[in-house]
Amino acid sequence: MSKVLILNGHHPYPFSEGRLNKTMVELAEARLQEKGHETCVVNSAEEYDVDEQVANHVWADVVILQTPVNWMGVTWTFKKYMDEVYTAGMGG
Repeated sequence: MSKVLILNGHHPYPFSEGRLNKTMVELAEARLQEKGHETCVVNSAEEYDVDEQVANHVWADVVILQTPVNWMGVTWTFKKYMDEVYTAGMGG
């Protein structure tokens, strides 16, 4: 079966804890594992190692982005994750 990287792009705020995104990620992970897929879940708002995240993307056959839309874009922590990880992955 395939290897699936699930990225939770929610940034927690006092008025928005991220329960919906967390639930969606948990449901996706559970269903995928039930069907025999390997999964890895990353929360962009938590600490991460850039090299490890690049390795996660190389490992994955499929990447699922679960993120709220903030002012027609992604959260700042998810944007930071994308900038750091994708730039490093491109050799930059």
